[in-house]
Amino acid sequence: GECKAACTRAGATVCGRSCVDLQTDAFHCGACGTVCADARGCHAGACADDVIAACFNTGQVVGLPASAETRGPSVAVGTSPQALGVMQDVLLVLDASTVLCQARLSDYGELPARTATGLVPNQVRVREPYVFILNSTSNTLQVLRRDGAPVPGPGPRFPQGLALTNVGSVNLGPNTNPYAFTLVGPDAYVTLLGNLQSDASAGGRVVRVSLADPTAPRVTGSFPLPSGEALEPFPGRVPLPAPAGITALGGRVFAALGNLDARDYASAGPGFLAVIDPASGAVERLALGPDCLNAFWVEPVGERLLVSCGGSATYDRDFNLTDVRGTGLVLLDAGGRVLTSLPLRCPEGTSCPLPSAGRFAVVGARAYVGDNNAGRLFVLDVVGDSLVARPELLVCPRAQGPSLVSDVLAVP
Repeated sequence: GECKAACTRAGATVCGRSCVDLQTDAFHCGACGTVCADARGCHAGACADDVIAACFNTGQVVGLPASAETRGPSVAVGTSPQALGVMQDVLLVLDASTVLCQARLSDYGELPARTATGLVPNQVRVREPYVFILNSTSNTLQVLRRDGAPVPGPGPRFPQGLALTNVGSVNLGPNTNPYAFTLVGPDAYVTLLGNLQSDASAGGRVVRVSLADPTAPRVTGSFPLPSGEALEPFPGRVPLPAPAGITALGGRVFAALGNLDARDYASAGPGFLAVIDPASGAVERLALGPDCLNAFWVEPVGERLLVSCGGSATYDRDFNLTDVRGTGLVLLDAGGRVLTSLPLRCPEGTSCPLPSAGRFAVVGARAYVGDNNAGRLFVLDVVGDSLVARPELLVCPRAQGPSLVSDVLAVP
């Protein structure tokens, strides 16, 4: 009676005496009675990890269930994976070698389908049937469209990979160096870092790109970010707004605002969030406190915001991190008030590879924060207004040299 009525809704299926969603039920994944082993979740009707990390320096991806304390096996995909996305049961791996690779979401086995990208591809996002790629050195937002129908039945939907066709592109201007973007309704909001070596003035902004017609994307707005004295420069420093990660919450757009001195790329002042009101065009700044230098990535956690701070880092000629200050996480409420911060550092009286917080993903109230230096995931829970650290995971081990966790994906 009641159960049967509930199963008349779209997406519901009767399995025994239960009403389930075969797309998301880990005990009936894709078909009644198909149980996902090893604590894996059910995503789009396929058993898969809940979190996937990209290992830039080792050319691998590695997954883990959100509930587990250990990582799964590392699998080679591409040469230098930079960013991750998911479409259907296919993992999209944006590779620094200017190609979009594809792999099975179930086991990361590489698929033959490949698509050329622009120079220095930096981020990929999916909105069926489109894939959007940001190419930093080509200064473009590239649009691909999935063609072809999935194979019916319980097996892989796209056993040879997705057929992706280039259908549109917009050039954001020379030296703009677009870094990241977020999709909000029919629009994309893109951070422009600028070319810090030749023309930083082309950056320091967020632009709005209309994707109402994905085959003809166009810039429809530009939002200059705080600069100069508004960035509260340290003594003797010349501040430059360096926006990186960007997200949306509650009708507003939030960009992590690095604060750099272009002379040596050191921190010129504290970290901020730039807050954009798309309706009015107004831009505010939110100070992130003394524990945050070089604000880098930002994502919602429920009605809160979490920001990673890369810190003020010093490297040697071989790109080994020799010193870092002000790296960690900052938690804010929906109004932009700082609730707490969690610095990343070696435990008192011990030594460890220096941490540097990078991109991260959120599953429920848990965040998985990539390490820019030593191949780790820093795992933390948002508990009320607090951040609680859990044991870190070594996901991208490397015998020597830096190991960058270039992206972390929460599988939808």
